[in-house]
Amino acid sequence: MNSGEIKVDEEACAETISSLKAASDSADEAYSLVSRSNLHIEDGLRGNVVIPITDEYNKIVKEIKKIEDDIDQDTSAVNKIVSSFEIEDKKLAQSSIRR
Repeated sequence: MNSGEIKVDEEACAETISSLKAASDSADEAYSLVSRSNLHIEDGLRGNVVIPITDEYNKIVKEIKKIEDDIDQDTSAVNKIVSSFEIEDKKLAQSSIRR
């Protein structure tokens, strides 16, 4: 490794990108569920159809929980990356002190 070169934890970066994509997909699904629920509510208010929204609500709650879990995983992955940078910074600092 050259002096001043920073080693990137590519595996942690890939995990983070994957987790962020999963969180984005979950957010899209939650938005879709909310939109469908709103349509069901509007239909019910117009008297066209009365559709129980409990199932839709439960799906939304599950999606939000999944998003929260994905965010926790993203935070963990980012912390791994930051930690790897801190380790590399310490190594670089020690090698520059020795010179």
